[in-house]
Amino acid sequence: MNYKIVLAALGRILLLIGGTMLVPLIISYKEIEMDTAAFTISAMITLISGATLYLAFRQARGNLGIKEGLWLVTITWFAASFFGALPFALSGYYPELGDALLEAASGFTATGINVLPSVEVLPESMLLWRSMTQWLGGMGIVVLFVAILSSLGVSGMQLFKAEFGQMKEKISPRISDNAKRLWYAYVSLTLLNALALKICGLGWFDAINHAMTTIATGGYSTMDASFGGLQNPAAEWVTIVFMFIGGMNFILIYRIFAKRSIKLAFKSLEFRLYVSIIAIATLLSFVYLALYHVNGAGTAFRYALFSVVSVITTTGYTNDNFLHWPFFTQYILLILMVIGGCSGSTSGGMKVERILIMLKQTQNELQRIIHPRVVTSIKVGDTALPTRVATNAGIFFFLYVSFLLVGTMINSFFDVSHMEALSMSATCIGNGGAFFSEPGGYTCFSDLASPLKYYDAVLMIIGRLEIYTFLVTILPISHKHGERIDKVTKRADI
Repeated sequence: MNYKIVLAALGRILLLIGGTMLVPLIISYKEIEMDTAAFTISAMITLISGATLYLAFRQARGNLGIKEGLWLVTITWFAASFFGALPFALSGYYPELGDALLEAASGFTATGINVLPSVEVLPESMLLWRSMTQWLGGMGIVVLFVAILSSLGVSGMQLFKAEFGQMKEKISPRISDNAKRLWYAYVSLTLLNALALKICGLGWFDAINHAMTTIATGGYSTMDASFGGLQNPAAEWVTIVFMFIGGMNFILIYRIFAKRSIKLAFKSLEFRLYVSIIAIATLLSFVYLALYHVNGAGTAFRYALFSVVSVITTTGYTNDNFLHWPFFTQYILLILMVIGGCSGSTSGGMKVERILIMLKQTQNELQRIIHPRVVTSIKVGDTALPTRVATNAGIFFFLYVSFLLVGTMINSFFDVSHMEALSMSATCIGNGGAFFSEPGGYTCFSDLASPLKYYDAVLMIIGRLEIYTFLVTILPISHKHGERIDKVTKRADI
């Protein structure tokens, strides 16, 4: 394990994070806000820390291998959350360090839960920094790092996989080109979203903030009531479209842009399942809301579609308080949050692709019961997937449910009600943003016990790392027996 090269790369990433703090610092200085000192000190600490690491270890020899790449990705998310929390902690708006860390982790992991009872008390620079953490974390700081440094080579592939999950296809043979083009699509969509919201009547500040958190499927808003506070149906329809896009595979989005053909999307079986889930959930929610909750079919449909797309993409925006909706619709939304968006998207959750693979595997197993001698394979479209892909999906499902249940138990240990404990755990491990509370329960995460704030912040990062990357870096077997396992896996061609 080459720790020096990991720390040198981490130093560069901290320089990138520290540089982004200068944007809200300029806004704070221009608007003569009270948090100018908080951003100045935070930027200095982050930049000095990054420069120190880089200068101390820049002479390190060797390349980023698989282990180094995974360690770098894991450390980056913890470091980003810590340094990103400094402006919050120093501003005085957050009662304790745990609140600031939870807010930063919620931002960089694009989870989107609000720690404070009200965000409207925050100055514009602080609101902008919240949105920027989600925008940077949505596509991934490390993917941006790969895009900037074209010399990563094979190690860049490991970073790209750790950040972007399973990637069966590439846009370009060069990983740096893949990262650059994905960020090009990401930035372009953000600008289009901001322009569309401005046309709908939002001010530039609200439009830019909501565009960053929509494409990142993060859900931070400048309003306490989210889109319900904007009272702008046109902006809601625009946001539905861009949330839906944010939940799509960005490689597929880039190909659609490049070839200017929407037909490419419908050739993807994962995309078709993604659309089908949204359509079915919207229909069920719409019927139930129209019958029992909302007056007017048009309003009921808009509420249903907005909430379904928001939750399945793990954005977490609301245009109506669905905590007052019938329990049937709340459970639909909770299931959607666990499913999540498409692989290779900015969304959290289990991902539609894994659900698809497990459905195919279930179909094959049922077929084997009737025809024991039949030889089956898992096909997604015209592509036959290796057996290990199905195994990977099954193991991930087991790990996901395990973290979900353990998280629920830990939350309930601190006297959180069962529905809130389950919802809180699902929100954190799935980076979901939606929180299902009960009457008389917690109104915001700042009411939680201090240890629980730190635990939930870590759980968000574990979810952002899609569990595997985190486990590989902490399990002793990956260090004590790493070389032997590498040899075995090479022989097994895994």
